[in-house]
Amino acid sequence: MKLRDLIYPAVIGALLMCIFATSNLFSRRAAASSAAIRVDTLVVRDTLRDTILVPHLVRVIRVDTVWLHDTVRVALPIEQKTYQTDDYRVVIEGFRPSLVELELYPRTLHINTIRTAPPKRWAIGLQAGVGLAKTGSTPYVGVGVQYNLIRF
Repeated sequence: MKLRDLIYPAVIGALLMCIFATSNLFSRRAAASSAAIRVDTLVVRDTLRDTILVPHLVRVIRVDTVWLHDTVRVALPIEQKTYQTDDYRVVIEGFRPSLVELELYPRTLHINTIRTAPPKRWAIGLQAGVGLAKTGSTPYVGVGVQYNLIRF
C-alpha cells in the first residue's frame, strides 16, 4: 500500500470535518436569530344588557325638608343606591340622582407568544446510494453526515 493511498482519504476526511464544524457553528447562530415568532391572540367582545336594574343595596343617607308652594313642609329622604354585577359596581344618590362611584371589572386579554425553532438542516443519518471508487461505481450503504435541502 502506498503512502498516497493513506494520505488522500485522511486529507478528505479532515476537510469534511472542518466544513461540518464551521457550518454547524454558523447554522446555530442563524437558527437562534431567525427563530420564528407566532402570536396567538384571542379577543372576545361581549354585550352586556341590563334592561331592568334592581338596586343591590339601598340606604337612606339623610332627610331633607322641602317646602311646597311655601306652605307645606315635606320630609324628603335622600337615598343612595348601589347597582352591582360581575362586570361593574355603580353608586348613585340624591333627590335628582347623580353618580357617586363607578367601578369597572374588565375582562383580561391573554396573548400567548409561541417561539418556533427553524428546521434543523444538519443531521447524522443512514445513507444509501452509489459510491465512486478507483475501480468504478459501487453501491454504498452507511452512516454519514447530511445537509437537508428538503424535508418531507
